Amino acid sequence: MMQRASFTESATRVQRSNPQSAAWGLTYAALAFSLLSPPANGKQNAVPKMEVLPLRGAINLYDKACVRCHGPGGSFYGSDLGKGKTDAQLRKMVWEMCVAQGGLTVSQREVDAMTAYHRSIMKHEPFVEITAVNPTGISGEATPGTKLQLEIAGRNIPITLTENRWSATLDTTKPATITATWSEKSIRLPVKLGTFTQQQP
Repeated sequence: MMQRASFTESATRVQRSNPQSAAWGLTYAALAFSLLSPPANGKQNAVPKMEVLPLRGAINLYDKACVRCHGPGGSFYGSDLGKGKTDAQLRKMVWEMCVAQGGLTVSQREVDAMTAYHRSIMKHEPFVEITAVNPTGISGEATPGTKLQLEIAGRNIPITLTENRWSATLDTTKPATITATWSEKSIRLPVKLGTFTQQQP
C-alpha cells in the first residue's frame, strides 16, 4: 500500500522542481499555519487593524453621474420623479441611471443610498449619510442648506459643514445621533458607518 508523503517531503520535491514556486508556497503555508495554530498563551491571535477607506456617498455619486442631466439636487426632475413607481421600480431606475447612463460601477449599498437620496428629493426631506468613521471623528454628506445637530450623551458636538460635506470630532465609541433639518422638515440618524436617511420607503 502506497504511503502518502508528508508535507515536508512534498515541499522538498516541489522545491527541487521549481524553487521559485516552492518559496511562495512555503510562505503561504507558514502564514496559514501561524493564523490557524493556537498561540502558546492560549489567547486568540490578534487580527491586524485595517484602515477603511471612506465610502462613496450618494450625493457624490449623483454629482458625478446624474447632475448634468437632472440638475443639482435633482432640480430638473420635476414633480413626476418616482410617480406611480414601486420602491423596487425606483431602485431599478436609479441603478440604470448610474450604470447605463452614468457609466458607474456601483455596489448594492451605493444603489440603496442613491435610491434613498432620490426618496429625499421626492419627499422634500433632508438627506444625510455617514461615509467615514474613525476613533476620533466622523464625516459624511448632507443636502446643501441642511442644518445639522450632533448629540452625544446629551451634549451637542460642533459640526463643520461645507456645501454638501460635513465632519465632526468626537469619541465614536459612544452612541451619538445626528438631527438634520431642511425645508422645515427634520429627521434623525444614529451614528454608524454607512447609514443614511430614507432607508425605507
